[in-house]
Amino acid sequence: MIEMEKQVNTGDFVVPGDFLAIAEEFVPGTGAYEE
Repeated sequence: MIEMEKQVNTGDFVVPGDFLAIAEEFVPGTGAYEE
């Protein structure tokens, strides 16, 4: 998970998929990426 955080810091999370994955990791629930 540390590698993912590094990508976020570098702003490499341009792809929505990555954001959804990160949100899912931090927020336990399908409602996170449902919005």
